[in-house]
This record gives sequence, C-alpha cells and structure tokens, in this order.
Amino acid sequence: MNGSGDHPVEAAGPGRPRDPQVDRSVLDATIALLVESGYQKTTIQAIARRAKVSAPAIYRRWATREMIIEDAIFGLESMGDVPLPRSPTTSTPTCWPGRAVFSSAPRTRPPAPRYPG
Repeated sequence: MNGSGDHPVEAAGPGRPRDPQVDRSVLDATIALLVESGYQKTTIQAIARRAKVSAPAIYRRWATREMIIEDAIFGLESMGDVPLPRSPTTSTPTCWPGRAVFSSAPRTRPPAPRYPG
C-alpha cells in the first residue's frame, strides 16, 4: 500500500485485519493538506481530522508525519494523476502540480550519515 516499501507498519500478530481504506484515506488527506495548507500545517492531527480517523489509527501504520508524507508522495507514481478536492471557486477538480517533480525523484533514500564516536 505504499510507494517506498518501508511503510506502513504491518500488523505483527492475531487480531482484526487493518482496513486498507483507512490507509487510502490517510494518504489522500495528506496530499490534499500538503497542497492546501503546506508542510507545516500538515500535522498528524490535521491528517486524522481530514481522513476522519483517529491519530492512534495513523500511528499504528506510520511512526512519523514524515513517513506518511513520504508514502503519500512516492505512492503517487503508481496512481497517475491524483485528483484533489474541487476548488471552492470552480467546479473543476485540480491535480497536484508537484507530482511530476516527486515522480522523477530517486526512489531510494540516501544512506544515513555516520558520525564518529
């Protein structure tokens, strides 16, 4: 359900299976918030409100906001154009213009720096 292969965290035992619609709702809400409000205002709480899920439901799947954003952005490659909510001033759906930039970005993370000591 993700673009990088590292997230979301998979369930590790018996119990109710996770609803993939929650994952999709969270990722859709993340993209919409990034476009509408910017990075700083795209918080776990804002994502949860927008996706109509609880913050703990998000944290069970992703450990950090950055991980959600990474999956939302890099997951766009396999989704094609991503329609966003209709503009309040027009009836035309908008598409996220940054998709092309992120789709052409490298798919792997650079290695973490090593510090002496």
